[in-house]
Amino acid sequence: MNDQKPFFGRKEIGKQYTRRKGVYAIIFDEQRKMLAVMKTPRGYFLAGGGMEGEESLEECLQREALEELGHDILIKQYIGNAEK
Repeated sequence: MNDQKPFFGRKEIGKQYTRRKGVYAIIFDEQRKMLAVMKTPRGYFLAGGGMEGEESLEECLQREALEELGHDILIKQYIGNAEK
């Protein structure tokens, strides 16, 4: 079994980074087809983002989905975590 976390993105040499927890949603419709991704000039991204203040993971995900997609979401399952 591989206990390493998946890692996404690339660190730029010489750039300072601040560690910050974030959450992202994989959203499916009733037929289990992927429904929501964000399309930007840099590519496709999952809805979500960094936590603010003392909010919980669930509160953060609800807020980010509403901000980015304009919809409330029902959180059904935690999938896992990764480093970015």
